[in-house]
Amino acid sequence: MTNIDSSSNAKFDEDLVKTALKNLDWNSLKAHFDDIGLMEEQVTEVCNHVRRCTDLIYKYPRKKAEKV
Repeated sequence: MTNIDSSSNAKFDEDLVKTALKNLDWNSLKAHFDDIGLMEEQVTEVCNHVRRCTDLIYKYPRKKAEKV
């Protein structure tokens, strides 16, 4: 994944996104996306990470991964 400049000059931070996805930290992920002005190319990159990460997509419900 590459760092891509947005109009605000903030860069896509791959490590931050990976960590947020691993920890299921939506607030951190959303804040980063808001900061960089998420663009279509970056959305595709994030979707590819989600698709490749088996910890994010479950075939069956997993109570320990769900927050009430």
